Amino acid sequence: MAKTERNSVKKRVSKASKDEKNKIENQYLNSIKKLEISFEEVLENHKRKIQGDIFKVKRSNDRKHQKKSR
Repeated sequence: MAKTERNSVKKRVSKASKDEKNKIENQYLNSIKKLEISFEEVLENHKRKIQGDIFKVKRSNDRKHQKKSR
């Protein structure tokens, strides 16, 4: 899909004036930045979930260990 979008942008740029080329380039760069931000947010959420899962497992193991100690 990204390749198709790039080809579409290339066609629009080849037919555009200098100002239009700058506008198209900025739109393209902004869409890439949005994708990067979205990916970073997904990655951070995933990291938080994993850390939360690790904490839950550790807490569960601690409780099991405490019960065995009694």
